[in-house]
Amino acid sequence: MEYFSNIVRQEMTFFDKEENSSGTLTAQLSTDPSKLQEMLGQNFGLLTIAMVSLVSCSLLALVVGWKLALVAMFSIMPILLACAFVRVKIEINFDKATVKIFANSAQFASEAIGSIRTVSSLTLEDTINERYRKLLEDHTQEACRKSAWAIIFFSLSESLELLCQALVFW
Repeated sequence: MEYFSNIVRQEMTFFDKEENSSGTLTAQLSTDPSKLQEMLGQNFGLLTIAMVSLVSCSLLALVVGWKLALVAMFSIMPILLACAFVRVKIEINFDKATVKIFANSAQFASEAIGSIRTVSSLTLEDTINERYRKLLEDHTQEACRKSAWAIIFFSLSESLELLCQALVFW
């Protein structure tokens, strides 16, 4: 409700901008609260568990085998943290790109639904459906092209993590 009321209280110039059309704002209002709840709920708990596990495992490793623990902590831990950072950065950038790409089609759909009487009286349903399908097709192809590079870096970070684990076991 606070998110919605803050949008409604914006100045008129905010709504005049192209990126703040009614369709785009409606799409954001439907997805942003669920993303916020997801971040503060399950993901925050997983982050807390990961940090506690990292500290406790490091202390246990220092107690059991301090030489191997020091090697792992100072040579492998920075690589693992960098890989985790890269994965999170890729996911955030991909999410931003996806929202930006599909905002145009959401705006078109919202405007078409808002003027459904005009569309219906002019019998433009098939034309609107075809244009919306074409918009989604173009946006999907663009999202797939952008995700190809993200997949390469994501798989590289996963591979480095496995290689670091293999080094420690060796």
